Amino acid sequence: ILLPLASVCKRLCLDWLPKLGVMLIMQHAQLSPSGCGIRVFRADLPSVRPSGRSARPFCSCASTRSNQQQQQQLSRRQALGTALGTGYLLLSSPAYAARGLDRYIKKKGLDPIDTYVPPVLQARDQLLKAGEIMGKDAEAARTLLREGAFDGLRDNIRALGEYAVQNGSAKEAPTLVKGFFVALETYDRSLFTAIRYSKPVEEGIDQQLQDAVQALDRVLETVPAEELSKAQEVMRVIREKLTEVDAASKDLAPASDAAPDPNLKLFLPKT
Repeated sequence: ILLPLASVCKRLCLDWLPKLGVMLIMQHAQLSPSGCGIRVFRADLPSVRPSGRSARPFCSCASTRSNQQQQQQLSRRQALGTALGTGYLLLSSPAYAARGLDRYIKKKGLDPIDTYVPPVLQARDQLLKAGEIMGKDAEAARTLLREGAFDGLRDNIRALGEYAVQNGSAKEAPTLVKGFFVALETYDRSLFTAIRYSKPVEEGIDQQLQDAVQALDRVLETVPAEELSKAQEVMRVIREKLTEVDAASKDLAPASDAAPDPNLKLFLPKT
């Protein structure tokens, strides 16, 4: 990306701006009043006549040379400033960026929609889990909003919004995406305030959590029903597997108050 950008900037500085400056200088330049069009003076060359007087300049406009030089300098400065300003406007205009720089940037296409829906559903579960523990541990609840499915949530939500616009299922998809981000940031800010000042979460935080969940559901409503049902089935299987793993881990955990096994004495060294 940087090499094409550097080449465009180099071309702009070495080719377009000098040409533009020359055109503006020619437009602002003025010819001499005498009509001769020659601005070369020979008054500075020594030329002595027999009478001892210094020679007059060969051009009749020598008396106004200083004024014309000042006008030339002023015109050149104006032309240079105009050229630089025009170059800045060209570089900063969205139309120029769309024509020039964007053609050097290759944008990645969207993956299949079923790539984005299951992580978003998993993020919804994490959001509800954060609501369950925010009253006891606001810091742990805020951590849930930054790990797992939330790691790529913004990209996944934007992808669903783009799919909705392309399919025509929801023209207001960009507004729904923005609304979810605003609701989520509001909820996260309330958790941060509780952590910073070491105080319980605010009473209105439950409503903020509900608003974030509802905003996420409105984004999910733009997904085609078939794709959404497939993703929900995938999440159901994942939840069952996680439940089995949690149950197995609890069974393998040693009980602290259990009586020692007498058979273990057979393997202990005698004292």
